[in-house]
Amino acid sequence: MTTPTKSLLDCLAEIRDFRLERRKRHLLLDILAIGICSVIANGDDWTDMEEFGETHFEWLKTWLSLPNGIPSHDTFRRVFTLLPPEQLHICFAKWVQAAFSGRAVNHVAIDGKTMCASGREKKEGSPGKEAVHLVSAFASQHGLVLAQLKNGDKSNEIKAIPELLERLDISGATVTIDAMGCQKNIARKIVGGGGEYILALKDNQKKLHETARKYFLAAQLTEFAGLDHGHIQTRKEEHGRWERRDYHLLGNASFLDAKGEWAGLSHVGWVRRECRENGKVSVEDRFYLVSGAPTMKAFSEAVRGHWGIENRLHWVLDVAFREDDCRITGSGAENLGVLRHMTVNLLREEKTCKRGIKGKRKRAAWDVGYLETVLKLDLSRDF
Repeated sequence: MTTPTKSLLDCLAEIRDFRLERRKRHLLLDILAIGICSVIANGDDWTDMEEFGETHFEWLKTWLSLPNGIPSHDTFRRVFTLLPPEQLHICFAKWVQAAFSGRAVNHVAIDGKTMCASGREKKEGSPGKEAVHLVSAFASQHGLVLAQLKNGDKSNEIKAIPELLERLDISGATVTIDAMGCQKNIARKIVGGGGEYILALKDNQKKLHETARKYFLAAQLTEFAGLDHGHIQTRKEEHGRWERRDYHLLGNASFLDAKGEWAGLSHVGWVRRECRENGKVSVEDRFYLVSGAPTMKAFSEAVRGHWGIENRLHWVLDVAFREDDCRITGSGAENLGVLRHMTVNLLREEKTCKRGIKGKRKRAAWDVGYLETVLKLDLSRDF
């Protein structure tokens, strides 16, 4: 039988075994491989990994060593808790880089997600634990995770994002980040890496945000007369809900006092979203710092596409994987989070089954032939 997912297994095999020799009853690669198979096949925790191994032992023996049978759930727990997460992050990055060889990545959305149940409240006699927060880079047009990095909480994304950018090839790509990442050093990092940016402006850059808001609203009164201005509008109506979005770009950012402090800053964007639902109308304005020379179409698609990381990754992790219900903590939670990202990538690239991620996980649990199809997928081919 052909060894499944050779490139992924090669990367997993490079992870250094941190265990004492006398404690190595099971090969580290066997433990990691069963772990990823279990997560693909609808598994959620260490007990699921053990039960998956027991029920698929004959199949697993065709491509794994398993010198002492299937590890216990306690073994899975210990290994994934003690395994330095950085090693699994590096493994993931190597695998994705090989998978994307020759494939263009035009848009990278960066955002963070907290695994809600992975924390423990501080109580008397117990120090408690912070919930794990992973910042992820997402290739919007492919729907795939490129890399991820743990940071303490949402407020620490400012420190995590530059390190995450170091792990990515963003040459020629547009990077979109919400307001937390609207920082001068992050802008420099993106431009220095050969990319362009669209950074959301909010109250963490209060003066810039207020200047942009006042300038656009004043310019609107004169219909942007004499300004290098672009505009595009989209409308959508479905299920009794009506939405209109107006995208504006000003090709001269000199009205911002701090323009020279932002590497590559060339445009300032404004998006007004009007929504009518159940008889109620809401209006929301968002402002952006933009580098490069984007067309109106490219600007609107990148701004809208940024929310793909919420809808196609974070929402999927909550609904298809029940991530926010998983009470595993610490490094175990972080490592399991990386396995989920691997699974999202594998299942999203598997095209024969016309179901969503949740349905594909169920099918992989029911049909070992389909699980083989997922595992043997060649991610380097063009889709």
